[in-house]
Amino acid sequence: MTYYNVKSKSTNPTAVPPTTSTSTVSGFGLNLEPMFVLSPTDHFGIVLGPVVDIPLSGSSSRELSPSTTPAPPDDKVKFTNYGLTVGILGYF
Repeated sequence: MTYYNVKSKSTNPTAVPPTTSTSTVSGFGLNLEPMFVLSPTDHFGIVLGPVVDIPLSGSSSRELSPSTTPAPPDDKVKFTNYGLTVGILGYF
């Protein structure tokens, strides 16, 4: 299982009054990483396998302070990640 939460904050000091914007993105995903080991000799191996993050849920929100207008509605956000893992394995 994967959980992510990213928060960013920025300030505009030239605005009158100065404003601060806060954005948050968070979500859940199912992480699949089947690994395969190729062992050409004793006590040594090469590990490789695909990586897939399947998004299950996610949301995004933004807040402006001081607020002169209503905040925009929250959005649904889902991130999908694909990749390949490669490594070296030594064992005794």
